[in-house]
Amino acid sequence: MRPGVRAISSSTSGAEPPRSGKAGFLPADDERSETIAALIAKAEELYEQRRYHEAIALCKGLLARGHMVAVMTMILEGCEGAVRRRRIVRATAALLLVLLSAGGYFLFKYLALVRIEPRAAVVQLLERQSQGFSIRTGLGRHRQLDYTWSLLDADGKPVPGPEQSCLRPGEREAWTCVYRPGDDVVKASMGDRPLKRFVTLSGVDSSGREILSAQWEADVHNVPRPPEIRTLSTEPSRSELISIASGQTREFHADAVDGDGGSDLAYEWLTAENGKPVATGPTWAYRPDYPALALARPGLKPGAPILHPVLCRVSNAHGDPLTETVKWSVRVVASNRPPQVLEIRPEVLSGTRVKEGVPLELTAYVHDPDSDDPLKLAWQLDGRVKSTTATCKLFFPPHTTEKLREMRLVFTVTDSCGAKADRSWRLVLEPSNR
Repeated sequence: MRPGVRAISSSTSGAEPPRSGKAGFLPADDERSETIAALIAKAEELYEQRRYHEAIALCKGLLARGHMVAVMTMILEGCEGAVRRRRIVRATAALLLVLLSAGGYFLFKYLALVRIEPRAAVVQLLERQSQGFSIRTGLGRHRQLDYTWSLLDADGKPVPGPEQSCLRPGEREAWTCVYRPGDDVVKASMGDRPLKRFVTLSGVDSSGREILSAQWEADVHNVPRPPEIRTLSTEPSRSELISIASGQTREFHADAVDGDGGSDLAYEWLTAENGKPVATGPTWAYRPDYPALALARPGLKPGAPILHPVLCRVSNAHGDPLTETVKWSVRVVASNRPPQVLEIRPEVLSGTRVKEGVPLELTAYVHDPDSDDPLKLAWQLDGRVKSTTATCKLFFPPHTTEKLREMRLVFTVTDSCGAKADRSWRLVLEPSNR
């Protein structure tokens, strides 16, 4: 029999018969109650001291002898739960230790290195659309490096110099960069295929060792643009009235460039005769037939000029045409007679000397047999236009030349059909100190 625990006989003379208590506990005399209370107090003390295994052994020993004390049951359950939690914590700590020892380098890389934007390896861009690129580290080591950004073509070679300017590294944050492809990097001849470019980054430390590197693929898609007509290069000028005599040939030219770069353009020339294209290419020689045009206009006064516009439609040869139209106001006449230079005042002879500091003013008098034909006048000195009116004023300040200098002066009158008449002189400029 365990010391300190006294057996209870089934009957005791002079005592009350046994009675059932709460939770089915047997009644106990004072000594027995004091012993159980002491054991409960001991178990509670062991629990508070987190000596769970000793508390469990005490509770199980008491319960094994039939002492079903509710407090003991609660202490036992609490100790067993605490032991299970302690085992879980220890197992988790052991697992973390294994993971740290096996993958500490990769954990450092995750925490210390790469925060790359954009995360996608391939980005889709439109012409003239900006895209930012950057790389950072969680510990800020990226701020201590020197960076080189590059823009490469599909073969991994640097793109031409002008296109390199589309890549703009950050001035204050060298680990950032913006790529904005120009409006003509994708040629229309590529169709729907994007232009492939690579944006690369290299970060080196003070010793020149590369610490960080990244590469993105940028697929640049074309944004169709209409052809660009070089207004000043259209010949004849679109702003002037053009006359063509029946049977005479006049050449028209439309100087245009592809809005997306290159020269992949389609040309169509049209007249008011049938509204259908009559030629292709940037140049067209037009030879109108006045009688045929007159027949198509009943009631036209005999010999009266016919307004007959000429159109050139310029379109992209690939993708969206985005057509641009050039228009000339054409005046078809039955015949044409060239203009005439009647007189130049004052009269100037070839070889006339002009002295520095002394002005010379010349006036031309012209006549056109076709009275309703507009005329163009031009004075040129050594090929440079000095005046486009009937009067030309020449003045050479002192010290323009140190010796006698010959010059050529030409006056030209041109009618709207392109017929011309001219006069020319050889002038000699004389220094003022002679």
